[in-house]
Amino acid sequence: MKRVTNIEERIPALKKRRKRRINRRFYVLLALLLSIALICIYYASDWSSIKQIKWSETDLKSNDYYLEQSALPSYDRIIAVNIKEVERRLLELPTVKEVDVQKHIFKRTVTVDLVEYEPVAYIDSNGLYSLLLENGVELEGSSTEVLRKLPILSNFETEGERKKIAHSLSEVERPIYELISEIIAQEDDPYGRVTFYMDDGNEVRGLLMDFPKKLKHYPNIVAQLSPEQKGVLDIEVGVYFTPYDVKYQQEPIELVSPLEEENGDGTSVLEEPLPPVEEGDATQPASEEEEMFQQEQLEEAPLPTEERPIILDE
Repeated sequence: MKRVTNIEERIPALKKRRKRRINRRFYVLLALLLSIALICIYYASDWSSIKQIKWSETDLKSNDYYLEQSALPSYDRIIAVNIKEVERRLLELPTVKEVDVQKHIFKRTVTVDLVEYEPVAYIDSNGLYSLLLENGVELEGSSTEVLRKLPILSNFETEGERKKIAHSLSEVERPIYELISEIIAQEDDPYGRVTFYMDDGNEVRGLLMDFPKKLKHYPNIVAQLSPEQKGVLDIEVGVYFTPYDVKYQQEPIELVSPLEEENGDGTSVLEEPLPPVEEGDATQPASEEEEMFQQEQLEEAPLPTEERPIILDE
């Protein structure tokens, strides 16, 4: 049997339920209006403005330069700062390698952690020096002074050559890299031959394409030489060392002229009397012009070189 409920008994309960529903909607609407009001007050007050921008330490460019390029001054309120846009604009700069931008709303602070490309060398342009970065970009601005301990590049005329040498130098081990004082490219050379002048007094000659791989053996090679012996190290094909006094003939080797060789009895060939010349005999003493010509030939004869192969300790 179904129970019959009087409608008059349910009316108070229905009224209470309806009242609770109306109150809930009212509080939700009130909270929404208050939130909008607080946001408007926040935007209108100084609490929404950027109080401080913190930069990591930079070397190539000033913080003011990066601030201008980042477009951060165009943002009036910290909540409106577009982090991705700021990072994109900074990464487009040739000096910026990495960047990380964070905004702290309650502290009203923007932090920019920026990493620059390392300079690897100076480019010498008729006595004016400009920095070459590890990404192969030549930094704008030249100086007549060298303010950093970096190798000086000469005869690297094209952008491709500079990118290659920059990339290669970034691969050289730091202790060896710090020994390089100057690098000169051979002009109009299709093989890319380069000469390294080292701080320890040696020269190293090799190819641009593979010198980082071969130059890593430099400490082992130098260890096989006496400290007083300086010279030219050729790592283009194999490894050969030639002392300076032989390579540049600073101390010419004394040669014995064939005309001054001694006979078995200790007398010089020139000391022997010339055979008598009879009339009509084809054997005649050399004229003064012929003797001068022979002497010039001896003086112009190349001196012997002493190249020693170097054994690398793998």
